[in-house]
Amino acid sequence: MPPPKVAPLGLALAINVGLAAVRGIWFLPTGAFFLCTDVGCQVWYVDTSGYIHLVLNGNSNAHDGDGSWFYDDPSLAKMGAGKEVVLDDEGNLLVTENEVGYVRRIAFLRHGP
Repeated sequence: MPPPKVAPLGLALAINVGLAAVRGIWFLPTGAFFLCTDVGCQVWYVDTSGYIHLVLNGNSNAHDGDGSWFYDDPSLAKMGAGKEVVLDDEGNLLVTENEVGYVRRIAFLRHGP
């Protein structure tokens, strides 16, 4: 039996993380996937090695960061309660948030037409 997988410093294995009220999941062709949470108001990325990364943070009252660089500090609250996460044909990450119906478009895996 192989030894258990140990996460590098600063990372956690997704299997060891509990997320409250996951509302959306989007699988990528690589086997990686995104999750968005209603409680906690976050978007997470789980890579092909099974490590989880915070992509977008928020709180129930947040709606900030329009037009800004989202990756500068993922700990800043930039979205409300996540409802769904998908990737469009151009590689943009689309996130719907809270009952007001905001849709966020984030350049993630940009590629040419």
